Amino acid sequence: MVEQDLLVAGSNRYVDPDRWDPLIMKFLEFYGGGRNLHPSRLAQGWGVPRRAPVAES
Repeated sequence: MVEQDLLVAGSNRYVDPDRWDPLIMKFLEFYGGGRNLHPSRLAQGWGVPRRAPVAES
């Protein structure tokens, strides 16, 4: 079941990608909205090297 406010207007089965912005963990970091949202202690524990931040345009 999907929250109604995430659906395309007038639809009961299609998610509107502009309304849905999940928090996703990829490569041991937390991402949402196309950017890194929060540092990960898990990445630190694995000894993953940090990369330089990317400037926002």
